[in-house]
Amino acid sequence: MKAHPYRNLVLALAAPGLLAGCTQVLAVPMDAVTAVVEDRPLSGATDDIGIKASILTAFAEEAKGLLVDINADVYGREVMLTGSVKKSEDRRKAVELARRAEGVKNLYNEIQVTEEGGFSASAKDIGIELKLKANLFGASGVGSINLRWRSVNGVVYYIGLVYSREELDKVMSVTRAVDGVKNIVSHIRIKAHKGS
Repeated sequence: MKAHPYRNLVLALAAPGLLAGCTQVLAVPMDAVTAVVEDRPLSGATDDIGIKASILTAFAEEAKGLLVDINADVYGREVMLTGSVKKSEDRRKAVELARRAEGVKNLYNEIQVTEEGGFSASAKDIGIELKLKANLFGASGVGSINLRWRSVNGVVYYIGLVYSREELDKVMSVTRAVDGVKNIVSHIRIKAHKGS
């Protein structure tokens, strides 16, 4: 797969967000930058940005702790919630708020209810995510711009789109090779042909 001509621009614009620890605050603007180079119509990317903004707004207004503990990633109007909370009520609340967002087609609830976590685990997960970003971006035949991923306690969660079983297999292989990855959960769709 040929590198996209705006790849370096996206990397340069994404770098400050990566250094800041991939915070939710930077997520929506970064999604807008990324949308310009994705392999899909801009209208679809715009819908996803709106859904994500709606979910994060709901978290901020109704359950501020969720904004810190839970990530909401959106691709093709499908929402993937990840993160870890100590109470199952917080997990239920996050799902309830995310379902309220207009335009959500599917919701994948991957929020862990666990006492694991804390700063050390978060630092390891951020390290995994950064390694994946570098390794997937550099992998031949992988369109990482069409993927979203999160690591939570060493479990890597994916949502997005690939164009072949071979591309999906390569994504999984690259992920398994990253130190600290314990498991992979994939909600990646395979679309047979570009433009179909």
